[in-house]
Amino acid sequence: MAKYIQEQNPVTTAYVASSAATPLLIGSKPYWITSLILGLELAKAGAATTATQDYPYRAVTATTLRGGGRPYINLGAPDMRPLYWATRLRTKGSYKTPDMQSGTQTIYAILPVIFGVFPLKPNDDMNWFDTTCGLQPDMDLTLGLTWAANSAIASATNTIQTTTVMRVTQAGVVLEAGDAPIKYYPAWFTQQFSPASTASGLSFEAKLTTGYWYRRSTVMIVNGTGTADTRNNGYGTACCSEIALETKDGRRPLNMKFWDFAHSRQRNFHVADDNFDVAGATGAGGASSTAVYYNAGVGDVDFAAVANTADPTKADPQYGVNLVGKSDGTLKFKFTVDTATNTTINFLNEAYLPY
Repeated sequence: MAKYIQEQNPVTTAYVASSAATPLLIGSKPYWITSLILGLELAKAGAATTATQDYPYRAVTATTLRGGGRPYINLGAPDMRPLYWATRLRTKGSYKTPDMQSGTQTIYAILPVIFGVFPLKPNDDMNWFDTTCGLQPDMDLTLGLTWAANSAIASATNTIQTTTVMRVTQAGVVLEAGDAPIKYYPAWFTQQFSPASTASGLSFEAKLTTGYWYRRSTVMIVNGTGTADTRNNGYGTACCSEIALETKDGRRPLNMKFWDFAHSRQRNFHVADDNFDVAGATGAGGASSTAVYYNAGVGDVDFAAVANTADPTKADPQYGVNLVGKSDGTLKFKFTVDTATNTTINFLNEAYLPY
């Protein structure tokens, strides 16, 4: 029977403002890694509590995890925010970031990365050792972080200090005789689309890259530039007001107003990260709000829940829809774009491939 291990990496990745990718060698472990905990120790200076929205995860602009020639995680623009929201949505609202604190402080936030397709057990406990997916032992397994400028968390009012670090804790399983082998590995990646013009009637297309099994996609729509880009639900004529998922044969298993989509994916949330979805409020990042339970501009699609899994070559109840060997445009999202200027549509795709 498999044995379970959870251990912290003795080396941390230190913050270097606007750095190139800072590598942390995890290396070969005597077990298959099934999850990571990324522990951000965000040291900041500044008396004000004013912060940019989702401020902790603006501190890392790119994230990679590679080993054995495989890109397990490849997250680019805009930063680590889509991974944060994917985690929150996958875990039914868990792991909310702390509010911004006043003064010189170290703010601690953890971000679990559960590679398997079932991040929660039936009793809602974290499924740290889900063997539907895992990283085989690799001598060159390396986590790469690209740090942001020290003003990323709050322009001019709070700055990131050089004592900021990212800590890594690995969890995994030692497989023994008779245990089922781990057959799939993660190939998570981000996509970003910037509409060049408005698009009515769900006419803007965002195609999912073929060549993967897709279990989930987290969608985060923001409007604005720099630290002023904030999540947007598309109310009125702002940003994107509608979202749809379209298959090759023209079916739409999803077709909703974007605000309904975002709200419906957050039914287990209780306190919003901020007040950006409070009617009439002036947005204040890094300050929790009980005026609403949901957060603007973000939701996810679980493909296994909307796909017909009767044909295992097309879809699987564990790994989702199969886009391996499929033609471009087999599966795509569509949006009604009401404001194109400074609007970006960001995806975190929870994709998988067989070993």
